[in-house]
Amino acid sequence: MSELHPVRVEPAGIVIDVPAGEPVMAAARRQGYRWPNVCGGEAMCGVCMVKVQQGAEHTPPQEEKETFRLKFVGRGRDETARLACQLTVSGPVTVFRRGVKKEATETVATTDDL
Repeated sequence: MSELHPVRVEPAGIVIDVPAGEPVMAAARRQGYRWPNVCGGEAMCGVCMVKVQQGAEHTPPQEEKETFRLKFVGRGRDETARLACQLTVSGPVTVFRRGVKKEATETVATTDDL
C-alpha cells in the first residue's frame, strides 16, 4: 500500500488522506467528498483550483496541461494556484478551496418507515 499524506482543505477543516501519486481531487471523491469541478478531472475547466497555503515543498512542479489551464483562467502568475485534479502530494499540505463537503447520503423510505 502506498504512503498516505494528509491534505487539509480550508475553510472547512476537512482532512483527506491522499496516497502518493493520486490527485487530491480523486482521493477526496473516493473518500466521499464533493469537489467542485466541471470536467471530471481532465484539467479542462479550472473549477477545481486550490490555493496552496502550506506544504508547497511537498508538491511537484506543474505539468504542461495544468500550467496551460491556469494561464487560461488568469492564474498563471499565481505560484500558489494549482488544479486539485492534477495535484499530487508527497507530504502534508494545506489548501484553500470553498465548496468541498461530504456527499449527502440518500435514504430510501420503505413501507416499514411509514
